[in-house]
Amino acid sequence: MTITSQPDANQFDTVALEYDFMAKLFHSPQPFINYMTQQKTCALDLGCGSGLLVTELAKHYRHVIGVDMSYNMLEIAHARRNAPNIDYILADIEQLSLPEQFDYIISKNVFHHVTNIAVIIARIKSWLKPGGRLMITDVISSNPTPPQYVYRIGAIQEYIPNVIQYGLANANRVYRFRTSKHWLNHLASDQYLSEKEFRCIFEGLLPSCTFPDNGFVIWDKVKI
Repeated sequence: MTITSQPDANQFDTVALEYDFMAKLFHSPQPFINYMTQQKTCALDLGCGSGLLVTELAKHYRHVIGVDMSYNMLEIAHARRNAPNIDYILADIEQLSLPEQFDYIISKNVFHHVTNIAVIIARIKSWLKPGGRLMITDVISSNPTPPQYVYRIGAIQEYIPNVIQYGLANANRVYRFRTSKHWLNHLASDQYLSEKEFRCIFEGLLPSCTFPDNGFVIWDKVKI
């Protein structure tokens, strides 16, 4: 596999522990579980981070591979979320080569980092078995790159609700992370699609795909 060192990887390396904490607190695996395939031999998580979705899929699929380009994220995954039927690969998905095919391929909040979506989608299609399913979610925004003050205001507005729901210690930790220099610098480099752009791009690349919610797309590879 091609192992790369890229700016996005370095940014996630810096915030890996806190990102894992945030993901455990806020990211539900349920949408991906709801749309699992009937055939459950192999699954692939592209941009798996610290392995939260990988471990959920591993409860259902015989073999699951998680791919991420952040070394520190995968160190957490290895330490906290490992199992005999799980493999983790350190790689940039834009340069990834895989020998096997999968029943289910998922990707959560990754495609706003991808420079050539069409190339990646073409590769994913080749990795899917006939009858396999692709499910992608991504961050959607009418503003491609909101200014940092927008995130700071959001963190302030969410503080009291987070105290009520998660407790004072967790709310303080969330606030510190969301207003931290490293995280705000990372967000400043993000380029988001609007919902209209998201649908237009994926409708063109994935004929007959469906959009179960904003920022969600599902495509089934037709059996020949």
